[in-house]
Amino acid sequence: SRAGPWEESVAAAAVVSTSAMSSSPAGVARQGARLFKLLMSRQFDSLAEAWLEFDTNQDGVLNFREFCAAARRLNFRGNLRLIWDYLVVEAPTFDDEDDRVLPPEALDPRLPTLLETFRSQGSLGCRRLLQAQAPQRRLVAR
Repeated sequence: SRAGPWEESVAAAAVVSTSAMSSSPAGVARQGARLFKLLMSRQFDSLAEAWLEFDTNQDGVLNFREFCAAARRLNFRGNLRLIWDYLVVEAPTFDDEDDRVLPPEALDPRLPTLLETFRSQGSLGCRRLLQAQAPQRRLVAR
């Protein structure tokens, strides 16, 4: 049976906490970002659906407040500032720290395409797109 959102978030927090003891801050941030994305995709039908839900002002990007609200909704526990800084490292630098935003491609390079697909075809369209993009496994005869 599949774990519920609460169990997944507890497991994610445990992994982030454990990683923090043995990794560099960059490693902890990278792991936290991966877990954040995993929780988004597990608690919603698609990553695109989660993104649209969390982008409350519908400007196409997440600001830090939206990111923190999303983390709370996912029951994600981790160093949100560290993870945020890791995700927006390539975003333009602004005079005011609060002006930095997280574009969808910073979370997943496929997310802009998934968002377009979700808007036109819904969750099923996103699943079909991901299945079409998945590497094909080859069966090798022994």
